[in-house]
Amino acid sequence: MQLKYRRSIPAKKTGMFADKRRSYRLDAKLHLTPEEMELATEHGYLQAKIVEYDGTDESLKNPLTKNDINNLLAGVVIEDLYTQTILARENEIVKACKTLQRLLAEAESFDGTIRVVEIVDGEIKEIVSD
Repeated sequence: MQLKYRRSIPAKKTGMFADKRRSYRLDAKLHLTPEEMELATEHGYLQAKIVEYDGTDESLKNPLTKNDINNLLAGVVIEDLYTQTILARENEIVKACKTLQRLLAEAESFDGTIRVVEIVDGEIKEIVSD
């Protein structure tokens, strides 16, 4: 998985009704390996709004990014007048990609393998796996 993004300041627009304020731009595009693309398709992650689930129902109501994975694969362009907005969206996209990477890794574990773990003092140790 590879995320490519570029921060830039577009040229100011000219004309009578053009907004004269400076704007900021973020171009982002996600690239998946063929294996990652196959897993993402198989598990329905391409149309999903990837969220970082923190164990609460509230985290599912507020996706980290408004861009689904298909949009990130095609490439997204975000423009705003404020750097804070651009940086926040960049952070959301990076977090979504990290979450997708974790989900893809976990998706491979649904292979029918029986796992036995020992839990001692809150620590989990896998002891048997077939």
